[in-house]
Amino acid sequence: MASALYQSIELLSREKGNMRANFLAVLALVAFFILFVATWLAQYLARQISSPISELVQGVGQVSRGNLSYRVTTTGIDELAVLIDGFNRMAADLEANRAELEARRRFMEAILESIPTGVISVDSGGVIQRVNKALTQMLPFAGERVHRLDDLFPSEDATEIRYLMNRARRTGVASR
Repeated sequence: MASALYQSIELLSREKGNMRANFLAVLALVAFFILFVATWLAQYLARQISSPISELVQGVGQVSRGNLSYRVTTTGIDELAVLIDGFNRMAADLEANRAELEARRRFMEAILESIPTGVISVDSGGVIQRVNKALTQMLPFAGERVHRLDDLFPSEDATEIRYLMNRARRTGVASR
């Protein structure tokens, strides 16, 4: 009987090693499965966040290059959706404002070209931006080689015009 008992203990001892190996194999499989699921979930969530952000970055680049008709089509989650919607509204508003400014510019140019008085458009540094048709008829050289007020007028007149421009900038009104 002792011999049978000893054989049973020896068999159980071998089975214990096998059970331990099986247990460790199952534990490793569960750990790898959890690691796989966690990695997949992390990548999925990262794509949910990074994809809309990269679309927004691309949209900002397009708008900064002047393409105001670009819209971000990616849908975001929570705050990203609000940000994308705000970006698209901002781009639409900028596009509408640009169209309105262009229409106003064309209207002003049409008015300036149709009036019989000579008109000069000058920037704050005295560089001539535009002259109308009436001025080129009065001063034929005005539209060709003239780039500054000093090229078009004597220096005392150019100084007076600069004074009026500075006064208009300060007070909002200047006439003489």
